[in-house]
Amino acid sequence: MKRKILIIIFLILVLVIFIGFKVTKNQVNQKMIDKEKIIAEALKLYNKKKAEGMVFNSQCLGTIEVDNEKYVVDIVHVPRTEEDNLPENQCEDFRTGKVKHFIELDKNGKVVRIV
Repeated sequence: MKRKILIIIFLILVLVIFIGFKVTKNQVNQKMIDKEKIIAEALKLYNKKKAEGMVFNSQCLGTIEVDNEKYVVDIVHVPRTEEDNLPENQCEDFRTGKVKHFIELDKNGKVVRIV
């Protein structure tokens, strides 16, 4: 009798662990997809500005929206310099709290970070 109960408990634990792993894996996959979308939209904006003749230094490119979340797109130096921290080089929508997320690109369009 005790052995059957232990086996049932063991099987329940294995099932719970398996389900937990599957949920976590799906969440990780979704976050990767979301980041890919954010990067793709940021690069679209970057390429548009580049085609318009913008010279990239340290500035705000604008705002993008991915899955109902807004992100500002900033160009920063690598390594980061004090110039990147100047308010006039940052997106006003982020500074004022209108947009809560940002993606930073270097002047060659490579992703620095996403927050």
